[in-house]
Amino acid sequence: MIRHKFITTCLLVGLSTFSGKTQSTGQLILADNFFKEAIGKFPSNWESNVPCEIVSVKNEPGKWLNMHAGGTYIPLLTQNFPENFKVEFDFIYKALGEDYNTTEITIFSQKPGGDNDVAFPGNEGIKIFLENFIVSYACYSQQKTEDKLAKEYRTNIIQTDKKVKVNIQVSRQEVNIYINNQQLITSHFSSTTLPFNALRFHLWGSQAEPLISNLKITNQ
Repeated sequence: MIRHKFITTCLLVGLSTFSGKTQSTGQLILADNFFKEAIGKFPSNWESNVPCEIVSVKNEPGKWLNMHAGGTYIPLLTQNFPENFKVEFDFIYKALGEDYNTTEITIFSQKPGGDNDVAFPGNEGIKIFLENFIVSYACYSQQKTEDKLAKEYRTNIIQTDKKVKVNIQVSRQEVNIYINNQQLITSHFSSTTLPFNALRFHLWGSQAEPLISNLKITNQ
């Protein structure tokens, strides 16, 4: 994995912070808009198995993380997620081809010392899949068994080169997924006694090359 020196910063303009207490509602756990990163460089506070770079996007403000097909991208975190939390980010869908072009977002409980399981990282987790015209969801247990009651929603909200706002809300044992403030999926996931503590953008076997910006995890 490509690792970069851990830096904790918090700016009034250009937020890039990777720590913080989570007792109160809305408290930041993670926020990264890549404000301090240089165009063309790998982002600080992230790790990946393949190269990626910070870019600017025509007609869109700010800086973006350009991920590449086949890669796995993980922001470095220092604490467990609270029981109720939400993950938000801006997302632009891009793909190299028309076959498998899914971006998988995995929220999971990382094992001490890491975990190399590609399909089911950590102990337990939930997965959100974003692709052209489709949003879907599944979860998996400690036995690495994926939920057979996975949900799928077909929508024209996600299209090539179109920015959308993704909001994933996890409250106790319920997951709600919003795209551009429209609720697309609500579902229960398998019971767990383990706190989530990791977030992964996973493109293994995929032709997707998405861009993200304004990533934020907060306590609900």
